[in-house]
Amino acid sequence: SFGLDSQMLVALASERDLKVSVAESPASPPVLDRPLRVSNKAHSGADAVVVNHAGSADDLRRFSQQCAAAGVSIPLIGPVPLIADQDSARRLTQFPGLALDASLVAAVLHSPDPAAEGRQRAVDFGRALLDPGRKDGRPFSGLNLSGLGPADPRARADFVIDIIDALG
Repeated sequence: SFGLDSQMLVALASERDLKVSVAESPASPPVLDRPLRVSNKAHSGADAVVVNHAGSADDLRRFSQQCAAAGVSIPLIGPVPLIADQDSARRLTQFPGLALDASLVAAVLHSPDPAAEGRQRAVDFGRALLDPGRKDGRPFSGLNLSGLGPADPRARADFVIDIIDALG
């Protein structure tokens, strides 16, 4: 199976003192097995987990809590959707095993200024994943700003820089 192959690869890389990050898609079936998969990857030698989009920040925090309950202590890197317009939303949703927060996407796409709304939503989403004061799961150790944002390269760079600056 793919899971066995990825765990074997992680173990081989770890045995050679390489730093290994792995991916996990909490919204992909079988959903209930995903925290155990993360635990198995950690036990195989993974140093960090890059988590794919799986709904709202609350959904992701619950997933982090489930991982902790499964014995996962390695860093989880949380996904922050970068949506600035219809095209960036469409492109981000094309990835298999991904689930976006429908209310976030709708708020951005129905805003009079989708790029500004998308920027603020990304900042709020990132803060929610990093917040240690929330009681709905352990905070994420870092963020993956995921997606294209605006189509124009200069506008995209400014979009991402603004998000990073706002997150501190």
